[in-house]
Amino acid sequence: MAKFQIALKSYLVEQKRVGLEKMLSALLRRQITVAKLILELGLSKQDVETLELKSIGRISEGMIEYIEQSLSAIEGGSRRFSIIERYYGLDGFLPARLSGISTKYGISRERVRQLKDRALSHWRNPRQMEYLTQALRLLCYRNASYNFSPTPVTLQNSQSSQVINFAPTSKTYSPVELTNAQQAALDKVYLMKGGIITGCAGSGKTVVAVELARKLSSENKKVLITCFNRPLADHLHEVLHGVPGVTVASFHALCLRFAKATRVSVPGGWNTRSFLDKFPEMLKLATARDERLRFDAVIVDEAQEFHENWWHALKSCLKPSSSELYSFLDDNKLLCNLNFKPAAHLSTSMRCKGNLGLLAKEFYVSKNELEIIDTPVRHNLMPEYFQCQTEEEVKATASFVIANWVHEKNIKASDIVVLTPRLPKFSKIYQTRLKNGLRFVTRKSRVDNHIWLSRISSFKGLERKAVLILDLDDKFAMLGELDRAQIMYMAVSRATEHLCIIGNSEAWNFLHSDVARRTNFYDTPETLVSTVGDTTYPASYQHSDR
Repeated sequence: MAKFQIALKSYLVEQKRVGLEKMLSALLRRQITVAKLILELGLSKQDVETLELKSIGRISEGMIEYIEQSLSAIEGGSRRFSIIERYYGLDGFLPARLSGISTKYGISRERVRQLKDRALSHWRNPRQMEYLTQALRLLCYRNASYNFSPTPVTLQNSQSSQVINFAPTSKTYSPVELTNAQQAALDKVYLMKGGIITGCAGSGKTVVAVELARKLSSENKKVLITCFNRPLADHLHEVLHGVPGVTVASFHALCLRFAKATRVSVPGGWNTRSFLDKFPEMLKLATARDERLRFDAVIVDEAQEFHENWWHALKSCLKPSSSELYSFLDDNKLLCNLNFKPAAHLSTSMRCKGNLGLLAKEFYVSKNELEIIDTPVRHNLMPEYFQCQTEEEVKATASFVIANWVHEKNIKASDIVVLTPRLPKFSKIYQTRLKNGLRFVTRKSRVDNHIWLSRISSFKGLERKAVLILDLDDKFAMLGELDRAQIMYMAVSRATEHLCIIGNSEAWNFLHSDVARRTNFYDTPETLVSTVGDTTYPASYQHSDR
């Protein structure tokens, strides 16, 4: 089995690399990256991808050291380097403006600009450009044992070079565009008029559930589609808005809505007992009082979240002549340690591909194999890990990663989610100020500059193009191994293109500990159940978001 790859990075080193690439782009008069320069030296694409994963930071730092030594050897070169170091942020800090540098050195802003341009002119000399090329080749040789092309490409300085756009190409998939496996699962439960569909995270269970609701609605059936998480219910409501005969609500919102409609007494002082026991009783009383509240079919997404008495309440929502109860659940034993007999199983992750899928697979424990769609290993599909020990480091790194996604990779703020294992208000970056008008919000927002900060367990069933996971600190390390594995599975399986993790060294070691796969979940006998409604969950199971 292929092992996932994840890049271990440092915030300061990454800042230096970004600054170096800005300087090189100005020098060569075309948008360029260090990886692109290495590729132009004659290395194969596979070797460059490997260098990106393991050594691109060291190579960038080496090039900065070479630039400093070379400039310092000429008269006035030390001050020129100090200026371009601060202007481009080659020291790992945010770049400074010309006015700020002029104040520091007590010279005019125009003089600072002239010294900066002279430093760049020094490297535009063909001989100096060749020296820079050789220095880069030597750094690559020191950091990896690869054979270089016998005819390397010399760095070219072009006024009219085409600007390279490194932003990932986004793909829009229609929610009704089903794969063969998804269509077969839909047809099977439709013909059976009920049943269970299992699958890994990102296999398209929600897509099938939505399409099933549309299909039943086309037959003039009254359909209820429900789930546990409120954010997922909001998403389902948006997707199914305007579909006749379809009601969408989270389970507890459904209980409350029906209770108020039939004047069933609603208990005060909501707590865990109320949500687990009293709300389901409210739903049963409401449907008993008014049969008009009943449905021809009930669809449950993320069904592994539901307790046994909740299923009894949902069955009371069905009309007496109907038994169409459809359930969609994740069969990962970390989430639900029961042996179901599904009508169909979706084994391919359509969301997480390449290394993202391999990382999610590390925390997928099931008798069914998780199939990953193979894709070329590209930088935008490589998970990244930043080791941070202090709160200040976490805030600075998170700001850097988000800025890089928004400004360098052209990702919309609405396509980014920041996930934490705790309540958002207890996160290290809660109320952290971001630049360029970006801000964190704790609920989904339609404002372009809002970035969603969410608890991991509240984001199940949803996805985003870019996912940042943080707060993997000492408190996270205090959790049990299975709890940490469960959290990581739910978090890493939310990303479609970009994934970045910020945590301490213990969390880094946990990622490589292979906890989930060396834990034997099949030593204890399991009860085979025919329907999800007969499921009994352990009393210690903690629900996340009502």
